[in-house]
Order: sequence, then C-alpha cells, then structure tokens
Amino acid sequence: MGGKPRLPRDVELQLPEEIVRLIYTYVPKRAKPKPLQAGLQACVEKIQRSPKRNSMDLYGLDDFVLC
Repeated sequence: MGGKPRLPRDVELQLPEEIVRLIYTYVPKRAKPKPLQAGLQACVEKIQRSPKRNSMDLYGLDDFVLC
C-alpha cells in the first residue's frame, strides 16, 4: 500500500496535466504503519485475552493506538 494517494481518474482527466502534476507535488507519500514495541505488544495481547476488560486496562499504555 505504498506510494502516493491518487485523484479519481475522472477528476484527473478533467484537469489540465500541469495542474494534476502540481497537485501531486503537494501530496505526501503514505506512511508505513510502525510495528508495536515488544513490551507494548505483550500488554495489548494480555488485555485482549482477559475476560474482564475495562477502560482502566489501558491506563499507562502511552503509545496505545486504536487502528
């Protein structure tokens, strides 16, 4: 899923080539998802396996990200 996001094809065809090229100079590449740290991964897996989960389970996981 690397590379830059693209405009819909019909939009590209409606605009002049110079404008499309200019637009793409401002579009950043897609960021690759970073893997979880080993300790964080273990904490997340422990929470997922736990039959009793609540919001306090996430307390202290500073780098926790919902995907």
